[in-house]
Amino acid sequence: MNNYLLNKRTIFDLTNSDVDIPKFVLGFILYFIIFVLTIPYYLIKSSRYEILAGYLPNLDLIASVIGYHGGPFNLFLWKHLYNPADTTILGYISSNLINYFALLGVTYVIALYTFKLDDVEKGWSRAFIILPMTYFIPSNLIIYYMNLFGNFMNYFFNDYNYNHYFVTILFGLMLTTFFILIEAEFIYYFGGTITKFIKRYRRMIK
Repeated sequence: MNNYLLNKRTIFDLTNSDVDIPKFVLGFILYFIIFVLTIPYYLIKSSRYEILAGYLPNLDLIASVIGYHGGPFNLFLWKHLYNPADTTILGYISSNLINYFALLGVTYVIALYTFKLDDVEKGWSRAFIILPMTYFIPSNLIIYYMNLFGNFMNYFFNDYNYNHYFVTILFGLMLTTFFILIEAEFIYYFGGTITKFIKRYRRMIK
């Protein structure tokens, strides 16, 4: 066999040797019920579509936040929920499913605004901002700064103190909200320019 294939071309070393499967399954089900089903349900029932439009595409960021320290109460239910450094099979599957849910959220936002504005270009223009702001930038930054903040909190609480987890999670949710607000500002200020560019391009190819 070609030595290149043996020595140079690599993939993740996917195993489940470090996974407590019952805890993983319980954690994923809890995440799915609470964050993917229940919260969007109440947002839709209360017609809070603006909040829903910011919430759904960022399900991956929420998973990144709540997965800090493996989850609350030192149960490690969310240790493999959405971890960029995870090399387990179940962690890989979980991360990709959450990305899938978030992408469905993006398609919902595009469809919602296309319907409300009756303009395909205006609806689609949001994707040009939402996708990079959601997938290319925040997750690793949020995890990095949560870890820094968690290390700072060690001066006040030890790693296994419940307050340590919940205070750090609150910080992570504030960071997530900050990115969502930046995303909304980018859409507000640059959405029109992107829409004009798309319309101009469509006229060119007709």
